[in-house]
Amino acid sequence: MPRKKILFIAPRSEPNLGRLLTAAQWCGAVGLYLDTNALPALTRSFDPEIRNDSGYIVLNNDRHYSNDISGVWTRGLGISRPLGLASRENLVYAEWSTYLIALSTWTKRAVWANDFLALMTSANKINQLELSASIGFRIPRTLITSCATEARKFLDEEGEIIIKRLSPGNPSDNADRLLFAHQMNRADAWKFDSIGPSPVFLQAVAKKEIELRTIVIGDRVFSAGFAASQHKATSVDTRHWSSTNDSYFRFELDPLSASRAIALTRALGLTYGALDLVINEDGLVTFLELNNAGQWGWIEAATGYPISQTIIEELTRERC
Repeated sequence: MPRKKILFIAPRSEPNLGRLLTAAQWCGAVGLYLDTNALPALTRSFDPEIRNDSGYIVLNNDRHYSNDISGVWTRGLGISRPLGLASRENLVYAEWSTYLIALSTWTKRAVWANDFLALMTSANKINQLELSASIGFRIPRTLITSCATEARKFLDEEGEIIIKRLSPGNPSDNADRLLFAHQMNRADAWKFDSIGPSPVFLQAVAKKEIELRTIVIGDRVFSAGFAASQHKATSVDTRHWSSTNDSYFRFELDPLSASRAIALTRALGLTYGALDLVINEDGLVTFLELNNAGQWGWIEAATGYPISQTIIEELTRERC
């Protein structure tokens, strides 16, 4: 029986690429790698052709038919959009972006984690909140507004709120003050005087004893907890966890919340999702957001969860 093939689409800087390639080898799969940082220079080694029955990709002089690819893994296009409007670089970006997005439908038999179209549509936090509430998750009271009066009213009613980005953040091009969530109290109401032309994303503070990073892969769920309330910085944004001496630990998520996590991931069209959940002192679970390309390497290292192996198993399963 021929070995199953998995196509990895990512830049060389991808932190978890090595873990996945190793897991693919251990599972007996063939790992094909497309380096998105090198796309403009791949005119000789990357030679796609589309036919009625199947297209193929040539990587390192080997031909791989799309029907033979069982799974595709990517965290996004991984191509930097060039500056300027009319340039050769912009044309190269547009052509490669269009082609890679089309791969989602071209490799019809492959399991994607996650396909490009789903990555683009599922990142919307407003849709995530609406879907998660309809599935049964508790969500924080939320206001999205560009009106200073409404923002001050919301802050006055809650006493303390969280302000964070509505759009996805990227550490490579955003300062910490724009990337991380921040807490505000009534004394900060004056800051809304310069609210600006864009909307702000405000939420009531979700009191948390433990914050969870919950990884969904197909129908499997891995939850890792962090004692966020023990540190001032992580009580607002757990991405500051690396500045503490604490680490993540295995956490047994209750079956109902686990089923909701799977349902939300599927409803967003995803095979893989990383949910941020919080648990308060009464044990109630609240949904904050879902990262459709969230990192997991540090979770796997801290807990021993077989996340990389599970991703490979999902990408090599037979599609119904």
